[in-house]
Amino acid sequence: MKMLVFACVLMLFLAGCTQPAQETKVEDKKPVEAMKENPKPDFWISSPLPGQELDMGDVQVSLETKDLNVVDPSETNVAGEGHFHLFLDNGNYIPCASKTCTVPAVGPGEHVIKVMIQQNDHSDYAAEPKSVKIKVTTPPSFEIVSPKADEAVKAGTLMVQMSSQYFTVVAPSESNVANQGHFHLFLDGGNYIPCASDTCEVTGVLPGKHTVKVMMQQNDHSDYTDVGAKEVTFIATATTAG
Repeated sequence: MKMLVFACVLMLFLAGCTQPAQETKVEDKKPVEAMKENPKPDFWISSPLPGQELDMGDVQVSLETKDLNVVDPSETNVAGEGHFHLFLDNGNYIPCASKTCTVPAVGPGEHVIKVMIQQNDHSDYAAEPKSVKIKVTTPPSFEIVSPKADEAVKAGTLMVQMSSQYFTVVAPSESNVANQGHFHLFLDGGNYIPCASDTCEVTGVLPGKHTVKVMMQQNDHSDYTDVGAKEVTFIATATTAG
């Protein structure tokens, strides 16, 4: 009897050992996302181009941006927001909350325009400043000094005198140079008379009322597009013999 009980206990023990172990369910662990830094804003100057020649006055600066929302200055900084500070030749900064900024009243000569990104409260971003060197020229201009409007002059040869500003009068050539050139004169809408001086002759003026028009030309005879023609009406009288 004892042997039978022992045999049963042994069988039960062996049966328990052959049962597969219950798997312990392990919850899936979600990967921990690495903290990503906000992208650093950057920008570049699209115009004016380096070395570009511009007329004196206001200079428009166009900017392109990356990861920057351009907004008006405020007291609260927000990642990815900001505006610009522009400097002309390291002078006082010019604030600009746009991608098109104006540097006012730039005079003749070579200048450097520097641009920096600022946070909303005007503090600096880590972005490197950008700069561009430009050359500003004064557009030429002129007036007709003589003859004056409705002035009576002798018929025959008319002396036309001009007074020019920021302009060097030279003989025509194939190469244009800023603020250089000559004049074209027209009597009563006729063919042009080239003039490489401030004082030029118009011959064959008959008695009567006439108009002389003067245009400023570049060295290769092309027009100065920003300089309009000037004209004056005068009266030619018959010459007196003797």
